[in-house]
Amino acid sequence: MRALRWALALAWMGLLAYLSLGRDYPPPIEGALRVTGTALLHFGGYGVLAGALARALGGRRQRLPAGAGLAFAYGAALEALQLLVPGRTAAWADLGLNLAGAVAGALILVLGARIACWARRGRAVGIIQGWKRRGHGTPVVENRKT
Repeated sequence: MRALRWALALAWMGLLAYLSLGRDYPPPIEGALRVTGTALLHFGGYGVLAGALARALGGRRQRLPAGAGLAFAYGAALEALQLLVPGRTAAWADLGLNLAGAVAGALILVLGARIACWARRGRAVGIIQGWKRRGHGTPVVENRKT
């Protein structure tokens, strides 16, 4: 299972390298870039990479900062390599989006793990039931006589 996680993380890294260093893209990718711009791709791409690397490293909470750090370092390396590719430029804004995406990806993985842990222990159901018992989530109708 761990080898599969590494294979998926490395495949995603290859896709990011292709998108970062390439110049001619297939029509579906070119269309996506025209619609969304590159900001969403930087943010989302490095968020996914941070999560994939954290899972490949073992998925424990201690590995999440390492996954985010490795994703950011990879993004910084690709931004630096863009200086060597004709027609490509490196940008500080892209590097910032890479960092934000990597941190967000790690935080989403933490949140997902926390929710899964609550669900396994039955806490999520208890929290929802307690919320409803206190009157939240149901309309409260008051009859006032004036």
